[in-house]
Amino acid sequence: MVMSRSERCRSKPGAGRPRRGGRRGQRAGTPMIGLLCAHPDGFGFVRIEGRERDLFLPREEMGALMDGDRVEVVAVRRRGRECGRVIRLVEAAPNRLVARLERHGGVLVAMARNPKVRQPVVVDGEDLAVAHEGEWVRLEIDRRARPLRGRVVERLERLQTPSGLIDLVIAEAGIATGFPEEALRQAGQVPARPGRNEIATRTDLRHLPMVTIDGADARDFDDAICVLPRGEGFEAWVAIADVAHFVPAGSPLDRSAAERGNSFYFPDRAIPMLPERLANGLCSLRPRVNRLVLAVRLRIDARGRVRSVRPYEAVIRSRARLTYDAVQAFFAQGRPLRTKDEEIPEMLRTAGRLLDLLQRRRSDRGAIDFDSLEMRIVLRGDRIVSVTPRRQDRAQRLIEELMLLANTAVADLLRAAGRPVVYRVHPEPERKEIEELNRYLAPFGLHIRSDRQGRVQPGAVQRVLEQAAEKGLEHVLPRLVLRAMQQACYQVDEAGHFGLAYRRYCHFTSPIRRYSDLLVHRQLKALLHRQPPPRVSGMGEICAHLSAQERVQQRAEWDCQAMLGALYYRDRIGTVLSARISGMSKRRLFFTLDESGVEASMAVDRLAGIYDLDARNHLLRGRRHGRTFRLGDPVRVSLEGCDPVRGQIRVAIAEE
Repeated sequence: MVMSRSERCRSKPGAGRPRRGGRRGQRAGTPMIGLLCAHPDGFGFVRIEGRERDLFLPREEMGALMDGDRVEVVAVRRRGRECGRVIRLVEAAPNRLVARLERHGGVLVAMARNPKVRQPVVVDGEDLAVAHEGEWVRLEIDRRARPLRGRVVERLERLQTPSGLIDLVIAEAGIATGFPEEALRQAGQVPARPGRNEIATRTDLRHLPMVTIDGADARDFDDAICVLPRGEGFEAWVAIADVAHFVPAGSPLDRSAAERGNSFYFPDRAIPMLPERLANGLCSLRPRVNRLVLAVRLRIDARGRVRSVRPYEAVIRSRARLTYDAVQAFFAQGRPLRTKDEEIPEMLRTAGRLLDLLQRRRSDRGAIDFDSLEMRIVLRGDRIVSVTPRRQDRAQRLIEELMLLANTAVADLLRAAGRPVVYRVHPEPERKEIEELNRYLAPFGLHIRSDRQGRVQPGAVQRVLEQAAEKGLEHVLPRLVLRAMQQACYQVDEAGHFGLAYRRYCHFTSPIRRYSDLLVHRQLKALLHRQPPPRVSGMGEICAHLSAQERVQQRAEWDCQAMLGALYYRDRIGTVLSARISGMSKRRLFFTLDESGVEASMAVDRLAGIYDLDARNHLLRGRRHGRTFRLGDPVRVSLEGCDPVRGQIRVAIAEE
């Protein structure tokens, strides 16, 4: 919702024009515009493009502002800390929200699902439509009213099903589910298969035993691999769908893909970056059909070092569509693959030997391996069948290592040729973040070492993660370490990838689902054809947009997991489960359920007696009896309640 100037002025007292002077001790900087991220405790942060750290906004500056507002702020010093001072509201967040109707003191109000929206919204009788107390509704709110007032525009009756909850996540994230008509028309004009002339101009790799390896429910296959022995070393081929051949720069398809930024994946559906005719059709490397690709040949010596790299515009014919589960069973148990092609098993054995070398090289390089658990949610129809935690297996690591190899090779090729690159950058952590993390790690006997200049190497972080696993803390500490790291992002300046321990890195291997990869493909194709680099205006802004869209994807994925996890346990109230303490504050204890990886919590005042938080040693200690609850402790918890819409599970410690 874009508000008029007068509405903006009314939305926050004093907003609409810069304040003169300022409070004592403040010195205002240059005005900046950014996106407000509210915190449930009443303060907020303003995310400003081009600024490394978000700007803190104290409670007194929040006023009537809401999560998602675009605001103009200046940075000031207050009580020794940099924080923001609001000048004006630039653009209000959407004026619709999902809320539950509740009665507070005899007044019917709507409490937002989003914990960052703390203000209750008054709903008068004439604005209720046919909704009733206790129901979830979609509201249209009046930002000018004090207190906030809302009108029910929709009753949300399907929020107790997986599809209904996922619909809600998609709507709240503002994810477009359709495509512009002109993009669909362009996709409809793409031939169903590559033409003879297109194939004739390319390097023919159809003799190679290429295969795709993906999840069982994958529909778009954008990479195929083949690993062959070569002397004492290896020849690895990574073939990636040539999306740039079908999506010209500046075309309706290109504009639509750039706006979306990436595909979005949910347990019951995918929202692709490209229309299905391309994403699951001509660009997807299906088995036993001709497909156009950009392929990279990597020759690797017996020590796992890349000795030569050569890219090709090529045509391939995948021999088989394999799944991670099938390849893992082949690696671990020797279970036969469902293919009659005799070359594929031997090719995979060769790939397995290369994987061992690449993992050794990764360890020597000092790359960080969080080896975190992924939540796997399986649906049957509109019902959750299972929720299980899953670690990356050998089959997944094979694909990951080969994709990393191709990504770095392409980044190096383009850099050496002086071509512009959309780099995938992971900045090194800030010194004060590592110092704070070390204070957190000290009670566990752990410490991340830095060099004489105070800089941390990724290998030092990896060593601490390995030591944490030896102490039985692998369920807890990786998450804490991850929080101390900066977010990876896209940018045009080469700055290295801290987590992977690479000097330069880009995304090349997933152009069906990531727009950044499509931009890299265009640069590589221009290099192969000895053409000038494609001109892309506003590349810095494009990189910022792609980074923001990636965060939207991550947030939607986390919300979906929390909501479906709560729905899964809704019918198991009273069940006692094994869990580990994953976090704590003065008011709440947080747990990870062992059988699923789902998060749960309880109020500290539910514990018998009074407990004090010892933040330095990561424990809660009872005042009278001295009982302690420490971060990482295994416990038994009883399920007390589930709120699928808010993605919350309430538990209590089960007394033995």
